[in-house]
Amino acid sequence: MATLSDVQLTAPGCQGFQSVTVPAENAGAWYPEDRIAILVRDVPATLIPCAAGELTFKAQGREGKSAYPLVTFKQNGRVIQTVQTGEEFTPVRVPVGATPLSVTVTNAYGVTLADRNLNLEHLGFVPRRP
Repeated sequence: MATLSDVQLTAPGCQGFQSVTVPAENAGAWYPEDRIAILVRDVPATLIPCAAGELTFKAQGREGKSAYPLVTFKQNGRVIQTVQTGEEFTPVRVPVGATPLSVTVTNAYGVTLADRNLNLEHLGFVPRRP
């Protein structure tokens, strides 16, 4: 898990984001009042900047088997910054364009061990008779 606190965008003519989305599949959350993003799984969060500018935040990770997660920022399909998280909050600055920003957390130990989906075929119901 990675926590990004004090998330801010400073841009000429505007401040902030048009929208921030952390999908339910990520198991994380976005708290706009506190400007905190929690990222848990590798499903990307999306930040849409109001304009090109500078993204600033403090990053912290939760350790798993002596490793902390990486947070990767992409714009237009290209990696623009990768941040190594750690035990303490570390200040980060990322220059960003005006296009949507994809933010993904990667944890080397967050591995799917097995497919736990339940697939049913030919499901039927038989009425009970008194």
